[in-house]
Amino acid sequence: MPPTLRRRATPYIQSSGPVRSNTTLLQTTSPYIPAVNFSLLNFVDASILSKLELPIFDGNILKYPEFSSRFATLVGNKVQLDDTTKFSLLKSSLRGRALHAIQGLSMTPNNYKVAMDILATHFDDKVTMKHILYTKLSQLPYCDSDGRSLQALYNQMFALVRQFAEDGNDSNETGLGAILLNKLPARVRSQIYDKTSNHKPQSFPDRTLAAAY
Repeated sequence: MPPTLRRRATPYIQSSGPVRSNTTLLQTTSPYIPAVNFSLLNFVDASILSKLELPIFDGNILKYPEFSSRFATLVGNKVQLDDTTKFSLLKSSLRGRALHAIQGLSMTPNNYKVAMDILATHFDDKVTMKHILYTKLSQLPYCDSDGRSLQALYNQMFALVRQFAEDGNDSNETGLGAILLNKLPARVRSQIYDKTSNHKPQSFPDRTLAAAY
């Protein structure tokens, strides 16, 4: 090779490393993936939740099932929230006896589950709930003889009986049906007996409600 050509070729021969095509470079270059700041996401989620209308629970046993369900949906089941944040939101949702029940717990991740267990132990009391509902049913006002308050009475009865019967067949109790029946005007009671005298009835409270309206 002539000296002139040899000098021109030398820089290319001595270049470091193999020459890669554009395709190879694209395949070996990692795409840019932004880092996820989970602490920031947790803060943002908590801030959004704090502006929502979180359920409030003051220790009323009859309202515990609804509170427990709503809080689980809005907060408890959110995997992006850590347990300390959940505990903070839980405490902000409690009032009165409910808040007092967990007052001694420090704000730590482990205590979130402890707090939920304490609330369930204190307020998820099916037996006491039945007693309260039974008492409320027995204390319903009697309907006037003209039936003008029948619609309002029916609405109250229906809501209480549905709660009473949620966990089983206790609505079949004859005593409960008798309580409801005696609240109704005489003409409605007669209609109930007429409608059920020739066939096997539903549960006593249910047929009372059905015939009352």
